[in-house]
Amino acid sequence: MSVSIAIAPLSRSLDMFGPPDPTSAYSLSGHVSLSITSTLSLFDEPRPTRLLLESLELTFEGQSELLSAATGYTAVRLCSVSRELVSEGPLEISNEGHEHLKHGSQWDIVFDLPIPGWLPASCQFGEGCDALESGTQYFLYATARFREIPDGCHTFLSNICDMFRPKHGRMNASRCPIILTRYYTPSYSSSEHGRIPYFPRATYAVKTSIPRRSDPAAQCIPEHLMAAIEVLGETPQRISITDIEFPLSIRVRSSHGLEETERAALKVESFSLNVLQNEEYRSSVCPEYRTYNPLPPLSQQPPNVPLRTPHPLENLLAFGLISPAESSLSCVRTMPLLAEGQSGQFKLSDDGISLGGEGWAKMEATVPLSKFMIREIGSDGQRTNTRPRHLIRPSSNSPLFKVSHELVVELTISYVNPSDSDSPQILREVLHFSLPLRFVATPSPALITSASVSPVGSRNPKSYPTIANLPAYSQLFYANGERRDDPELGQLPLYQKEYDGPILFNLERPWEITSLVPPTY
Repeated sequence: MSVSIAIAPLSRSLDMFGPPDPTSAYSLSGHVSLSITSTLSLFDEPRPTRLLLESLELTFEGQSELLSAATGYTAVRLCSVSRELVSEGPLEISNEGHEHLKHGSQWDIVFDLPIPGWLPASCQFGEGCDALESGTQYFLYATARFREIPDGCHTFLSNICDMFRPKHGRMNASRCPIILTRYYTPSYSSSEHGRIPYFPRATYAVKTSIPRRSDPAAQCIPEHLMAAIEVLGETPQRISITDIEFPLSIRVRSSHGLEETERAALKVESFSLNVLQNEEYRSSVCPEYRTYNPLPPLSQQPPNVPLRTPHPLENLLAFGLISPAESSLSCVRTMPLLAEGQSGQFKLSDDGISLGGEGWAKMEATVPLSKFMIREIGSDGQRTNTRPRHLIRPSSNSPLFKVSHELVVELTISYVNPSDSDSPQILREVLHFSLPLRFVATPSPALITSASVSPVGSRNPKSYPTIANLPAYSQLFYANGERRDDPELGQLPLYQKEYDGPILFNLERPWEITSLVPPTY
């Protein structure tokens, strides 16, 4: 007798939409395949195999690990969602009548797991070779417990074999990795080139700063003039990680509290910018993250309860070859994201823009983004290497890893003292400020519009599996349940019943079996 078990989700990717939400949940569906094959023998006819399936437990588990020279090794269990698929008592399964088949008989037991909506997306981070990088991962596990039912037909040889055959069995399925991705859906505008995705813009009233002067005796723009300069920055609320550029708008004006001659003497000569990606590695979960996200208690965390699939180098911790993580230790890596060959310097025409007007002086630029060469910045401000490491990561926060982005801007301000009419001297200062950026993953257009383009009453040919083409609930309805209507695509199509066969699971409790799918041969 041979028993095998395998996990077959409808999709190996789980797509979530919008920011992490502890009050939401997503469905992960599929089936667990249980196969039975009778043992063939030269001395005995193959006999039907009858098993009593006592338990079939399915578990979805998430984990986050960090391994680096600066922080050591640490691990966190993100979640553990388990369902017993045989909840109404043991189930008898048998391959009677088909015991001669070499490939055996198979039963598919359906499941539907609710997955918490606050989980961070799958990603790799840390140090080591690419194949051994630590990070955030999710897996499905399945364990079947069964015992064999005697068939009542015994021969001398079969009785001898039964003495060495285990009556109770336990079988573990190979773990099934699940890729969790978090998407943000953009809005769309119509143009002659079709529907163009975009995110609304956000405006920030920034607080500027002046770097410390190395020579206090040097002539500089008076501080009260620099303090009177007001700056507004405008960027998209979110930027897709697949974008190659994004728009930037900067508005500058001088305060009306200055004299008119002083305001007219101030100019913006140029500005420079840089896009930075800050990766923060933490050796322990910060209390704030644990407050807003329901992580399992410390009693269920490693090393109290080890991870089912730890990092391959985790065993070295027991031998003292790698150090455990120190408490409350963190390090930050910064990488520039400007496109290669771009200096980020913008020289304004006509010797700059005067701040003597009544309104705002407006400057607009398109910021190019790098997609291939992302290099780190050392403590001296210089790029430490030229080896490409990663593409742009989405802005995110997880127990051991945080990614944030910022746009660093420097404005060069010039000033000519009106009282120096004989020999005017141009004084210059540099204003520094930064704007927060948020990079996100966006779904493909097919994923967004697939459920809205079919006319009412049409029947498309069946294609399995279709879970990857289904839009999220939040894309079709608002949080209060009101339907989202797209004036360009029209009303959503009416429901069309595609299948008239029997229902194989309880709609009220979909994780419990009410009947088994007939065996396939």
